[in-house]
This record gives sequence, structure tokens and C-alpha cells, in this order.
Amino acid sequence: MADMGFDVFRLSMNWSRILPNGDDEKPNEEGLAFYDKVFDECAKYGIQPLVTLSHYETPLSLITRFGGWKDRRLIDAFVHYSDIVMNTTRERFVTGLPLTKLMRWIWLHIWAVA
Repeated sequence: MADMGFDVFRLSMNWSRILPNGDDEKPNEEGLAFYDKVFDECAKYGIQPLVTLSHYETPLSLITRFGGWKDRRLIDAFVHYSDIVMNTTRERFVTGLPLTKLMRWIWLHIWAVA
């Protein structure tokens, strides 16, 4: 990427890689180590990561238990996941987004509620 002149790398962190069940009390250290390696590689080449916390990969166990985003418990689980990411990796990137393609999320929510 650096050879092509890219100075930003957009990546989505995988919720299940950090919290395998989606709402585990403690994060999967191997998952966090994976992203440390990605951030190290970006820094090595002067590439700034632009991180998205969710790209439509909600952990299956949460969908099975809570039925999706309509249940407040899933929202609470996302807040927990976000807190873990921010508290363990936030110094590694400057720009982050909670959800990818935010307008698509809004459209899906309106469609699901209608």
C-alpha cells in the first residue's frame, strides 16, 4: 500500500475476534495482539489506520440470544466492546467510526421497524 502512495488504511475490527461470544467479560488477548500487529505494520510504512468498530459482523451468539439490534442488551454489548477497543488500542489510531456505512444502518433500522 505504501508503494502505491496510500497513507490511510481503512479497516474494520472484528467484534468476535476481540470478544468471541460478543459480550465476554475479558477480551481475547490473541485478538488484540492481531490488531497490534496490523497497527505496527501500518506505522512501519507511515500509514494511518482508519478504524471501523463494526462492519455488519455482529457475533452470532448475540444475534441468537438477543435477536439483533432491536434488543437493548445488544446495544449494551456493543458499548462494552467499544470500551474495550478504545481502552486497549485507541492510542494506535487517530480516526475511528463506530459503524461502517452509517446511512445504510439508518436505512436498515427504518426498514426493520416499519
